[in-house]
Amino acid sequence: MVTGDDEYKSDFDATTDEETSDTALPEGDDSLPFLVMEETRMSEWIAKLSLKAAKLTLQDILLKCRPDEDDVEDGVDIEVLDREREKLNRLLGLHMARKQWLLSGSRKTFGQLHGRRVAVIFDMSIGVNEFDFLESYLHNLQDLVLDQMSRKEIIYLAGISAKCTSPWNNSVAVNSSSVRAASSWIRRQRPRCRRPNVLSALQQVFQLSTDWDSICLILASTPSQKISVIRDFVCESLAGSSCVFHACAYATHDPDTITFLRELADLTSGTFHRFLETFVESPDLLEIDQEICRAQEVLHTVDKMRSDGQPMSLFLLVKELLKDGEWNYKALPLSELLVYPLEFKYSRSFFKQAMTSQRWLHQNGLRAKQLSLYQVLGPNAVPQMDAYVPIIDKTVRAHVHDDYMAKLVWHDGSIRHVHVDPRELRAYQGLLEKTVKTFEKRSDWLLSGSRSVFGVVAETRVGLLVDTSFGTLESLTKFQEHFRLFLEEQLLAVDSFAIAKFASEAELWKDGLVCVSEALLNHLWRWTLSWDYGGSCDLLNALKIMLESEDEKINPFDLDAVYVILSGHPNQTKDEVLSYLDEQLAGTTLPIHVIFYDERTHVDQPRLASKESPRYFNEMGMVDYAQSLAELTGGRYHKYSETLLVEGDDSTAIREEIERTKSYHEKASQLLERCEQIKRNRLLLRNEASSPVFGAAASPTKRSSPIPKEPRETTSSLARKTFISETYAEKPSSSLVRPKSAPQAQARYLTHLHCYTGFRNDKTMSIDKLELRKPKSVDVKSANIPNEEELFSSKNWLKKYGLSRLNLDLDRLVSSMDSGHKSEKISTLDQEVGAQHCCGIPIVAIKGVSKHLRLRPFELLAYESQLKKVIRRYEKRLNWLASGSFAIFGSVVEKQIVLLVDVSGSMKPNIEHLKVALAALVWEQLHGNEIQFDIVSFASESLAWQGKTVEPSEDNCSDAIKFISGFRAEGNTNTLMALKLAFQISGATGIYLITNGRPDHSIESVLEAVGKLNADRGVRINTVSFDCNDKQTNEFLKQLSTQNKGRFHRCVRDNRQKGEETPTSMHRGDDLRSLANEVHKAKRFLSESQSYRELLLPTKKPK
Repeated sequence: MVTGDDEYKSDFDATTDEETSDTALPEGDDSLPFLVMEETRMSEWIAKLSLKAAKLTLQDILLKCRPDEDDVEDGVDIEVLDREREKLNRLLGLHMARKQWLLSGSRKTFGQLHGRRVAVIFDMSIGVNEFDFLESYLHNLQDLVLDQMSRKEIIYLAGISAKCTSPWNNSVAVNSSSVRAASSWIRRQRPRCRRPNVLSALQQVFQLSTDWDSICLILASTPSQKISVIRDFVCESLAGSSCVFHACAYATHDPDTITFLRELADLTSGTFHRFLETFVESPDLLEIDQEICRAQEVLHTVDKMRSDGQPMSLFLLVKELLKDGEWNYKALPLSELLVYPLEFKYSRSFFKQAMTSQRWLHQNGLRAKQLSLYQVLGPNAVPQMDAYVPIIDKTVRAHVHDDYMAKLVWHDGSIRHVHVDPRELRAYQGLLEKTVKTFEKRSDWLLSGSRSVFGVVAETRVGLLVDTSFGTLESLTKFQEHFRLFLEEQLLAVDSFAIAKFASEAELWKDGLVCVSEALLNHLWRWTLSWDYGGSCDLLNALKIMLESEDEKINPFDLDAVYVILSGHPNQTKDEVLSYLDEQLAGTTLPIHVIFYDERTHVDQPRLASKESPRYFNEMGMVDYAQSLAELTGGRYHKYSETLLVEGDDSTAIREEIERTKSYHEKASQLLERCEQIKRNRLLLRNEASSPVFGAAASPTKRSSPIPKEPRETTSSLARKTFISETYAEKPSSSLVRPKSAPQAQARYLTHLHCYTGFRNDKTMSIDKLELRKPKSVDVKSANIPNEEELFSSKNWLKKYGLSRLNLDLDRLVSSMDSGHKSEKISTLDQEVGAQHCCGIPIVAIKGVSKHLRLRPFELLAYESQLKKVIRRYEKRLNWLASGSFAIFGSVVEKQIVLLVDVSGSMKPNIEHLKVALAALVWEQLHGNEIQFDIVSFASESLAWQGKTVEPSEDNCSDAIKFISGFRAEGNTNTLMALKLAFQISGATGIYLITNGRPDHSIESVLEAVGKLNADRGVRINTVSFDCNDKQTNEFLKQLSTQNKGRFHRCVRDNRQKGEETPTSMHRGDDLRSLANEVHKAKRFLSESQSYRELLLPTKKPK
């Protein structure tokens, strides 16, 4: 067992160039090297493997690579520099592996437990069940027992609710039976009370022994006792003891619980660990992350020296500064030595004042250029006229323009008739196409250089507030590169500026506004390189330095705007900052522009928090914070993130103008189609009016007929004519009326004619007339479905070949035969009585309504014949969808797709099966159907195969198979990062997400983020559940596909024998389920048709 006292000699303690380290990076969790999994405290581990201990600091590398006294002309020893760089890379890889190890298993959830004698006390109050994570909580506790407690010597385990319970009466030695007993006992635990009795649990632990190395306290809710009482008891119990507390806050936002655990850890010089689904706070992670940042800075500097081709002059300067083998810091600090001057491509006279997108659109937008669709069509638009007609007491709308002018919905929601000249409208479309290109150029300009990171600086006198808190430390190297580019491209164009950095404290560079010059910006660049990063983000103090002129350093009335660059969550709440700005800027028009900079080096891992900044970092909350700050002062908001498209008011305004232009172009095309349709209708009416044969057959609308129709008879004349004809006509013979007992009655309709007679008071009379009508026949058409399978989703395929489309819906056929069974209420009987004249016709229930069955047996036979043919075709397609790669991934119907493949640790049991299935998918569907594609594998990080969609040629498909064969299942499931990367691949119209585990982020945050990303793109996201039985995961995949108009498919292992029918349980995807439901519906119709036919056949009389 490895302890902190084990001796170790670092492979990086090399003092000569020949001694190099051969430490290899780990390939997976099972093969992590001894150094990575060493169970020592992080401070001890860093002391052995830090840059200083390995002699790989920048000073050490420069001293090793300096040229000798006699070989100055020969140049720098580049081989030594490359060798040191290789050692630095290996050390950085070891640090990254250590960090990944700390973020795996129970160490991510509860932190790392130290010592040989350990007691673990965990919360089992109702607080652990509030957010429906009891199952995952117990599973994580079992991992803690199996992963960490099984490596100790003496352990004790207790759960706290109203009372303290334990699987043992005393502390036990670690063996296989005690570990199994602890794991089994945890699985049976259930919450019992609202708040945990922490004091009782601590008393029980200290009664057993006070000789613990560490006590791990895991809480998800506030203790039932006062915090001061628990603190005093711990101080008394641990007096003179070396026991430390490892305090863990599990998935809680309660500030009282977090504060109590922090104080308890600080009281005993222990450690505090906080775990949320998207957030981990740990001193171990903070320490290793800072060392990684330092190593990356050194590596970046060495690479820059190597690539710029300036190492010779640098090392000659180093030689002059060396004295007796030591660095002469007083002569020139090392940070000053490595500063390369800013490279200005253009002089200040070249720059023109930049404009915000709002101002630019005011000069170059659609309205400014008189290119709005409503501006173009306004002079020729006629609003619909409504007038009140008193005689009918109604408001009537005029339709005089309907047949000659096209209708258009106006911007205010009203409908107007528009006279359109097709030639002018086509010319207008050409202008819109040119305008879109201009807007796209502006959009590309906004997304280039430093403008994509910090937005556009559009004022001449500006103030800059730069956040140097812990949030910036996570992406220090990138931030310095971006800020250097900002100085070279944008700050050179302003007239004067003031700048201050802020973290826990704020510092102003120079008093008052300074005029811009190239030399001044180089001095500013040197100052920025000396910044210390870390601490909390005190935004309010920084705003006070910039806006309050107590010492008359900066007069806010001399500023045109203030730019605030934020990387972390401010200490103050949004309301506090907004209240201050509302009071301070009252009566002024000074805008505050907010830039949210979120460029993390490893976005797949949870954002860490420092001890000085315990506030939970919520990205959506931070976006709302920044937007509210900019909106209050009339400023602009801008967000930059490596994993997202650039968001900001400037880019959003241009994007909306582009969408508006495309909408106008589409509406113009629709107007042209309507004009063509009106022209064709008028020509048709003219031809019909001039034809002697068809002149009488007017247009379907009586109003537009050019030839008058024959006048209709009035109700009075028609009634009188009917009465006379009925009075003098011969009465029907009684033989025409069949008795009620007849088994087969012809179709008869009893018509009640209410006729006007004109006899005194008897103005109406009822005449019953029994009419004989010929039954309506049904023409069952032949159902023609192509034998070759077409590349459609089942939903779209059934729109072409479904039962309704093929006119084989039996319910619709029966209902279309005028077959309603009428009933009438008889007042004397006070009940509904059905009609008796149709009692000989069978009655069937169609969707709960009684209908007469008027189909004849031979028609039902023809219907059944076609239906059997369709069922066979449906089952053929169903078997096709349940075979090969279709059974695993469903059918790929888009022409340009991105495959997102989950290769996290949860895929380890199925990774080889997944590789074979993906190879079949590439050749069978992508290559066979000529679908352009790209592949992205994701776990903790995402890796794109090409970064763009490529043609499915044989060479590309072979390369894709090679890429797939290199998949290894390890790491977490960062689904959101993979989806963001997929949206960056241009040209993709469909995304296929293949996974079997829950995302690392919360389901709600993933759905919300993807919804925003896909709001303007319309990319279909199809999800594939790969052999996953987790209900919550499958529900998430269904929601994701439904929200983005995609399809959900669930892959189930196919254990059928050859020729066996597909079971219903296999239909777990949208395609299979839709088609299976249609097959079930068709078989139901077939059974009903057969029963209907038996009902219509005459029954034989018994002998």
